[in-house]
Amino acid sequence: LLNGFDYNVNILQVVVDEAQDYTKLQYIILSKIFKKASFTILGDVNQTINPYYKYNSLEEICEIFNVKSRYLELTKTYRSSENIINYIIELSLQLVKILSKYIYEIYLIAFLIYWV
Repeated sequence: LLNGFDYNVNILQVVVDEAQDYTKLQYIILSKIFKKASFTILGDVNQTINPYYKYNSLEEICEIFNVKSRYLELTKTYRSSENIINYIIELSLQLVKILSKYIYEIYLIAFLIYWV
């Protein structure tokens, strides 16, 4: 580190996921190692796992890279669309109906597994 950072000119794009879990120092190191690379940084400050450090906004990271940085905030989730949620609810209700028909057998099996 005293002599600088090794640099691989072949890497032109760096993608960082779970951005909220990296410190500013880690971003500074990445920016020094990959000087010519473009960065795509994805995260959600509300999902941080570090109890001692939390970004108010991931926009804070932009200042580390360069003046060409831009911050975009996505306001819609694609992880659980309304169609997926409704499908899972319907599937769960059907499963409950099926299992409720066999509740006595389920309790009996659980009892036998536990006590035998």
